[in-house]
Amino acid sequence: MRFSNAMRPCALTALATLFLGSLGCTPMDVQNGELGNGGFKYLCDASTPRCQADGTAQVFPDAIASGARFNLRFERKGGKASVEAVRPVAKDIINTVDTEPPSFVAIKPGWGGFVARNASGELVDFSMTRILRAARIKLPTSADTDTFKLTLAYTGARATLRPVLVSSGDLQLAGEVGFDWKSVDPSVAALEQKDRGRWEVVARSRGATRLRVEGAGLSREIDVEVTGP
Repeated sequence: MRFSNAMRPCALTALATLFLGSLGCTPMDVQNGELGNGGFKYLCDASTPRCQADGTAQVFPDAIASGARFNLRFERKGGKASVEAVRPVAKDIINTVDTEPPSFVAIKPGWGGFVARNASGELVDFSMTRILRAARIKLPTSADTDTFKLTLAYTGARATLRPVLVSSGDLQLAGEVGFDWKSVDPSVAALEQKDRGRWEVVARSRGATRLRVEGAGLSREIDVEVTGP
């Protein structure tokens, strides 16, 4: 099969993707810079499903939720001198939050850029990331399926819930927004926060109740039934 010069890069990319997929390779945890001097990594937060030992996401996210906070770091190729700072470019899309270390906030949907500069202020590399508006909250179980009803078999039983923001196209969005939970009847099922991103539902007594979670201007409810003593 022959490809034109214009089509050859696309064809090679497609073939590489097919080949790597057949080997069971996982997606890249690094978003390569446009200048080829290194790559950006996403620092783990409450939205990150899987983290690596170095505190970065196992997979660089496809998009970040509008209104969410997040952080990145840049790693140079070949062990060269470290980069002084990563900063946003289009501050109407992504801006800096005055925290330590500095973090970013996604202002509104669009494509936001960020640059890495060395200690002298010289440009080292840059890249772009997509900001999307969250359309709904999902509550995946360990099987990554959305949960609408939760059944607990006995008093003291526990189940973990981790809210996830998704776009209108059902794309999971990264970024930390903060969620508020409430149980209509805590005497049946109570809530305990395990960490920034995970909550546990604890069965207290036989009966039925409803949980409500709010975040990013959205809300979601889930029915809970405790069936045993």
